[in-house]
Amino acid sequence: MTKFDSRIQRPPTLSNATILPVRNGEYVILPGDGYHEVEDLPTSDLWTLPDSAKKLTSLPWKSGPSSESQLLDMTYSSGLLNEFLEEPEQYLTVRGRLRSPDFEFRFQTSFGIELVHVSGVQVEVDAGYEGTSLNLVEAKLGKRDDFHIRQLYYPVRMWQERLPAKPARAVFITYSDRVTSLRLYDFSPADYYGGLVLTKAADYVLDDQEFRIDLHEILANTRPGLAPEGVTFPQADDMAKVLDVVDATAAGVTDTNEIMERYGFASRQAVYYPTAARYLGLLERSGTERRLTEVGHVFSTAPRKFRHKLVLERLAALSVFRFALEYAIANQGQLPQAEAIADRISSESIQAGLPLGGTTLLRRAATVRSWTQWALNVVDE
Repeated sequence: MTKFDSRIQRPPTLSNATILPVRNGEYVILPGDGYHEVEDLPTSDLWTLPDSAKKLTSLPWKSGPSSESQLLDMTYSSGLLNEFLEEPEQYLTVRGRLRSPDFEFRFQTSFGIELVHVSGVQVEVDAGYEGTSLNLVEAKLGKRDDFHIRQLYYPVRMWQERLPAKPARAVFITYSDRVTSLRLYDFSPADYYGGLVLTKAADYVLDDQEFRIDLHEILANTRPGLAPEGVTFPQADDMAKVLDVVDATAAGVTDTNEIMERYGFASRQAVYYPTAARYLGLLERSGTERRLTEVGHVFSTAPRKFRHKLVLERLAALSVFRFALEYAIANQGQLPQAEAIADRISSESIQAGLPLGGTTLLRRAATVRSWTQWALNVVDE
């Protein structure tokens, strides 16, 4: 009832509030935003896996991690964590749940500063690596728009109290579409919950294969076809999250509640994004079961650029998306207007026997514009 790790997971009545633990089983509800938006980077760095890591064949280097602990193991074993944190040597010394010592901090509410006292709450750390600093890591699978600052702040404050002589640093790691994203944060001043400051950020791609995607060639070589039968037109703006759901299915995670927990989705997102993956032909349903299609199987183990090429080929075969891609190419990257896209969606949905109307059409058109922009971005990478 109190675990809302992202803004979108909060119920409507708490949409402008933050819940924080203060005692074992006791919480405060504060009128204010205790979340932080994850900073996006324009480019990713290619990271070649060292030979020492390639020998670790129990780690799924090709398909990607299936759990947060596996993500941590891969980030550490690949050398990414040491490189990013500039730690020549560091060792896993902290993991799991502990009771916090007493500490207090200031929280900015809608009505001013509130002083919050914490004592003996359960604090979980995904991993703490000790080198010249104690680097406390929060790891997440899938693309994240934001996170609850508590997940970083409480561990840092706890270990500052326990080990005042050693700097404690907060690290946020995510994995999505073959990209490992690392963000290093500081809290300044230490007693201010909202004092989160990004001090370093990097995105790494563990891929050996590089080739340039030619969108003109894809459009020329792909025949337009019919929309998939029995699947509603997608409303899922973030393509990265669509691809995350395919990877989750490849890892055996198909239950809606598991998808919500794994990626911090709201309930509607846990329906929309798998449906979008079905529309792209990467997933299919058999009764109540969701599973990979033949193309989905290829996608799940392919290098990042090849994955993107597969998705672009699927988009080029779908009439509404093909229209948007061709328009963008002909107009130097400018996207078609939402109303023009909505008209095409309306015609297609009527032909498919799944008519859409009103504001629903414009929401679907927003997805087309978003996916088209994604396509232009991956071609330019």
